Amino acid sequence: MVYDSSVEERWGREADRVLGKVFPDMIVEKTVHHPMTLRMESIGGNDGRGVKYTPDFLHLLSPKQGDEDYLLAVLVECKGWKGGPNYRDSDVRLRVCAAVYPFFLFLRVMPASTRAWRVQIIDGETDDELVIPVQHEGETEKISQDS
Repeated sequence: MVYDSSVEERWGREADRVLGKVFPDMIVEKTVHHPMTLRMESIGGNDGRGVKYTPDFLHLLSPKQGDEDYLLAVLVECKGWKGGPNYRDSDVRLRVCAAVYPFFLFLRVMPASTRAWRVQIIDGETDDELVIPVQHEGETEKISQDS
């Protein structure tokens, strides 16, 4: 698969583990890179062509137990950092899409470090941001013991 950035490539490798921590009762059933282009009416400018937004990833999640017909559709935008190129434009598009397409859950993800992700849920009301540590394959968690 060809990614647009190293951040997208890393998310592609680590998304299942991160989403498993954000949504502990769900499992990732399917992941699609650049799944679709969403269109929104033009508010001004753009000569009536409207505005387009292509999310970086679509993840379909299902409950680990219970209703197997239920899927949560999560659209993810990967960013390197808040001051990065096109951050403000993508922020506006992401927020507008969250309002126009309420049947999707929108997330913005950014690396917090080489071992963690910042995950921001975009829902128009709150901008909850979580920092999710990622355990890399082959690593074991260190357990501290009081002596």
